[in-house]
Amino acid sequence: MDMESMKVAGGVFHARIAEIKRRYGEEGVEKIYEYMRKRGYRGPGNFENLKIKEPVPLRDFLLFLHGIADIYGMDEVKENSRSAAKRKGVVGMFIKWAATPELLLRKASEFWSEFYNFGKLEGKVIEEGRGIIRGYNISPEPFFCEIVLTEYFKGVLENLKLEKINVTHTKCIHKGDKYCEWLITWKK
Repeated sequence: MDMESMKVAGGVFHARIAEIKRRYGEEGVEKIYEYMRKRGYRGPGNFENLKIKEPVPLRDFLLFLHGIADIYGMDEVKENSRSAAKRKGVVGMFIKWAATPELLLRKASEFWSEFYNFGKLEGKVIEEGRGIIRGYNISPEPFFCEIVLTEYFKGVLENLKLEKINVTHTKCIHKGDKYCEWLITWKK
């Protein structure tokens, strides 16, 4: 699948924008839109008006995330990714599916396909307190899988109120592996 046909659902922006607004105000969001326009973005000027399932080019989402990184730093991208997983809306639907880490892993594929029209995500329990998530054709660049998805998965697990969690990106297509993989450990 080529980058032009890769789409994300508009809802992936909502929680991220809300967090930027909370931390930096309307001006903070406008800085990101300005960053995007300077780099050739010509789409809508307000992602908040997107419908939850409205398809948006992945390249726009990546440009938005790079704007956060370049303006506010990589720590903000990490925090924003974890926070996005904790907000209602898109994630609320996911969390109702994932009342336990085991169920989260079993439903990972369904969740991915609800909001992304490319790639495939698989999750499975390895043993009590350990599981993996594998992503096939889900990452056009290392930044997306190594930072954005890793932190997002952490945020989702934090919603489950577990005693201890860890998410480690163990394999990456950008390092020659056949798929991206995350080892997930938890203690209830």
